[in-house]
Order: sequence, then C-alpha cells, then structure tokens
Amino acid sequence: MKKILSYILMIALFVSMSGLGNIAKAADTTSNSFVVSNMMSGATSVWTVFFTAPTQDITAGSFVLTFSGGTLTATPVADVAFIPDEHQPSLTIGTPTVNGSVLTVPFTGTYDNAYGVGIKIDGNTNPGPGTLSVDIQAKSGGTTIDQSVTDPSVTIADNTVSQSVNVAKVMTYTISDTTHEYVVNPALTALAFDTASAAITIKSNAATYDLTLANDGLASTTDSIGAVALDYASWTTQVGFGFSVVKNGASDTMSTIAVTGANNDATGSATNYKALGTVTNILDNEPGVNNTADAIDISYKVLVDYTVEADSYTSTSTYVLTPTYN
Repeated sequence: MKKILSYILMIALFVSMSGLGNIAKAADTTSNSFVVSNMMSGATSVWTVFFTAPTQDITAGSFVLTFSGGTLTATPVADVAFIPDEHQPSLTIGTPTVNGSVLTVPFTGTYDNAYGVGIKIDGNTNPGPGTLSVDIQAKSGGTTIDQSVTDPSVTIADNTVSQSVNVAKVMTYTISDTTHEYVVNPALTALAFDTASAAITIKSNAATYDLTLANDGLASTTDSIGAVALDYASWTTQVGFGFSVVKNGASDTMSTIAVTGANNDATGSATNYKALGTVTNILDNEPGVNNTADAIDISYKVLVDYTVEADSYTSTSTYVLTPTYN
C-alpha cells in the first residue's frame, strides 16, 4: 500500500513539473503570421496578425501583441478589430490599449483553442526600413497561456534613394605663342617700336578665377628697358615695355587691371599699354561655370630711342591661373 501511494505521489509531482493537464504554463502559439498591407517605409498601412493559441479555451482573456522595429500609431479603439471567423462566434473585442509598441486586446466570450484568430490594426504608419516583428501572447487574466517562440516578421523597404553626384574640378588653358621676338630701330619712329601677342583661352567650372602675369624685366647684360605705360600720343618721348589686355573683344577690360608701378595708364584705350610690372593682376574674380571659353588677348609693346643701348634684351613672362571652387 505504501508503495502504491509513493507511485501516485511521484506521478502527481511529474505532472506538476511538466505542465501536463490543465496546469498553466506558456506554450508556443502556432500558425503565426504577420501581414502588412503596404511594405513601404513611411506608408500608412494595415497590420494584421494571425495565430492559434492551442493550449486551452480562454474565457474573458486578452491577446497582447508586442512589436519590435516599429511603434503603433493607430488609435486603438477605432482601428483595432478581430477578423470575423465563423469558428469564434462568441469572441467579442473589448477596448484595446496601446503602450508604446505594446497592444493589449481584451475580449469577452470564449476563445476556441481549436481555431485561430486574426487581429487587424488599421492606420499605422510604417517605421523606417528594416525588420518589423511581433511577439504574441494569449492571456487568461494575468497568466500567459501561450506565447510565440518564433515571432513572425516582415521587412519594411526603404522608400528613398540616396544620390550623390561629384563633379570634377576642371580648368582648361591654352596659349597661342610662347616665344616673342622684337626687332626695333630708334632711327625711324615707325621702327622704334614692335609688338607681339599671345592669345589665351580659359574654360572652367570654377566659380571664379584669377589670372596674373609676372615679368622678370627686359634686360641685357649691361642695360634694361623699363616697365612704363606707353601712350601712342607720346611715343616719341617714351621708352619702355608695356602690355594691353582684351577679354572677349572688350578692350575696356584694361581699366580694371591693377598694375604695379608708376605712370600706369588706365583709360582702357586699345592704343595705350600699361607698364609690365613684376606681378600684375590681369583678371580678378572672373566668373567661370560657362561652356564658352574666355578669350584673353595680351599684346606686348617695346618702344626704344637712342638712349637704349644696342644689345640683346631678354625677359620671361609667367602666367598664373588660380581657380576658386565653391
């Protein structure tokens, strides 16, 4: 008799520990699915959860849905409903509540554990791109009867495409002539001067650019020809080395040039030449961003008289082009 009682006690203990019979212990919900009517990020859509809580019938309990990856934005009372099912005729929804990402759906009547249930939540705003999942619990009072082990999920797709365009910094530069030779003779006014020119083109997508001209002086081993402004009306009394600039056919560009040195003529007349200084700003803050190249014509003039010693004079002019990109 004592042995029989011992066996009965052991069986009762095993049943208690294993959750057999009607003793409550959360089991896995089955047939779990999660459907979103519009899978686009930021879209207003309907979220629908289907599941079966198989352990037991539940009377006057609740279903708790906890979402990860997104927050509920629907108004619970108006937008949460059971999907009608002929197998759950007595199931009536109570007043749902939302706490962040947790939706609690109370019900009256009896949930039949032989069949599933669907809960529809209308008017939610989808979160940003990523995984949206839901944990499902079926409760009787405060006790969880069944809970999803593997939470159903959907992938919310991004509705934006990030685009970046990097435009290369480009500046083209050409020059027509890099060697100038002057032949002058002070014996005749018509031969006392000589000119040479350089045609420069500049095209760039820079916001602005500067063009400077540096000259190391026109000199021989024993003498030099000074950098002075040359005026056609005074050539018979002038000696010097000067230059003029015409940009895109506009000779008045001359008047904007800031030239180093004295006696600089800024009238802009095509017959007047500025002194060729050590460093000369030819163009300052010229606008770029144009498909049409700027044409810059630079003319040099040398004027001599008998005070200039007969010899070979040389100099080097150096252009520096500096773009400014925003």
